[in-house]
Amino acid sequence: MLENQTMVRFLLAVGVGGRVVLCEVVKDTYFHVTFDNFLTSSDLMEKLCRWNIYARGNVHTNCKELPKLARKKPTLNKGKHKWRSRDHTSYVQWMDTKVVSLLSTAFDP
Repeated sequence: MLENQTMVRFLLAVGVGGRVVLCEVVKDTYFHVTFDNFLTSSDLMEKLCRWNIYARGNVHTNCKELPKLARKKPTLNKGKHKWRSRDHTSYVQWMDTKVVSLLSTAFDP
């Protein structure tokens, strides 16, 4: 990856209850990582944010740590969105042909 930088391998507990090696990263370089709904959780987002790594990923709407908005049937028209934010993590619900839900520490809605 980047030469002359300290590479850090980190393990994070994720929603499926196992331990997953996410990636090798350079801490404090403000990288932006994107992953799918298998790995996405608010705990993971907050841990990465503390290490100055921005992240975003699709999320299943039945996750316990999501806001109530995620569990309600969406009443959005195509192209519209709703969002909620807590600490450094934002939850966004966007209507395409069906609802797209994501968590992000990379953007301010």
